[in-house]
Amino acid sequence: MKVKHITFHRRRAAIHEAGHAISHAAHGIRVKSVSIQQTGPHWEGWTATEWQPGITPDSLPETDLALACGHLSGHVSEQIHAAPLPPASNIEEIAHAMACQEAMAAKGQDVDLQGYAWALLEKNRAALLRLADNLMLSRKLSGSRLRFLLREVSR
Repeated sequence: MKVKHITFHRRRAAIHEAGHAISHAAHGIRVKSVSIQQTGPHWEGWTATEWQPGITPDSLPETDLALACGHLSGHVSEQIHAAPLPPASNIEEIAHAMACQEAMAAKGQDVDLQGYAWALLEKNRAALLRLADNLMLSRKLSGSRLRFLLREVSR
């Protein structure tokens, strides 16, 4: 029973990080690496990208959308592919996405961020699942292998 439980959480972490990577790649942000690792009974992950500017009064709408969607896409990916989610999961990333959405609204950019992220991840479902499957096997992806897995991602 424990192995099944750990594998499920490992898969959830892979799905989550794949969601972040897909969102970044779809918005033209270079993904440097994606990784997952076990810490005790839990799995956690990281998606490293090139430097990203923050949302400012002068930032472009495309930049704002890319940042906000990037924050939320791990959570949305779990909603699509690893539901049901534990209570209060991904709360920090959701808070970041909400702050981005509020900043966008203050600039007159009204976006259904959840719906936008969901549609983007569904459109790139095959690439997301391939990336998650590869993370399950190797736990870290970077370089040419990662670029190959992200090659078909689109907005």
